[in-house]
Order: sequence, then structure tokens, then C-alpha cells
Amino acid sequence: MRDGLTKVAYGGDVAKTRADLDRLSPVLGDIAAGKRYQIQTETQKLGDLAQGRSVESSRLLADPTAKARQLPPLPVPIPSLPDLPGPLKIVSDLVKALLTAVTGILAGLLGGLPVPPLPVPPVPLPTP
Repeated sequence: MRDGLTKVAYGGDVAKTRADLDRLSPVLGDIAAGKRYQIQTETQKLGDLAQGRSVESSRLLADPTAKARQLPPLPVPIPSLPDLPGPLKIVSDLVKALLTAVTGILAGLLGGLPVPPLPVPPVPLPTP
């Protein structure tokens, strides 16, 4: 799910990004509620924060004229990721934070096993 969301978001596909966010949100809700997964409290809290970002991103993509809500900060540092293209720019920071949170959740679920990096496209080189 994480990699699929990354690929469609960085591909600039608004409809598929919204669909992936809508599929991811209930899973994050289950993680936040402690359902179906035996996880540490920190990972559970991260699930709650991630779900908030998923819901907010989907809401803003559905209505680009809506005002973004202030969300609590993530307890994990957000790596430097390129901004999303085109019409997804309005949710770029939310989706980048969401991807970071989901990566943290995966690390918690995998219990020390390495988490593959996000399949983010390389930043294009400036043209001379």
C-alpha cells in the first residue's frame, strides 16, 4: 500500500492517490485502535497520526478550495522528499508526512527487519 501510494502520488494521478488514501485510512484506523495487530504503543500512536494525514489529504483532494486543518506534529523526523507534482502539490507536505509515518509503522511491525526505501523518483537535474 505504501509503495503504491508513493508511485501514484509522485506520478501526479489525483484519482488514484485519493483511492489509495481511502484504502489506507481504515488500515491505519485499525492500527491506531490496536485492532488486528499486536504493536507497541508508539506505533499505535503513529497509526493515529498517519490516519489523520490520510483523511486530511483525501479531504483536500476532494475539495481543493478547502482550508487545510492544523495537525499535530509527527514524533519522527520527515526525510527530505521531493514535492508532489501538479495538482497534488496542495497535499505534498501531508502525503510526505503520511509516507514517513507509514514507514515508521512498518518498522514497528517488522520488529527490526529492514524496511525498503520509498520508491520516490529521482529529482530531475536542472536544465542548462
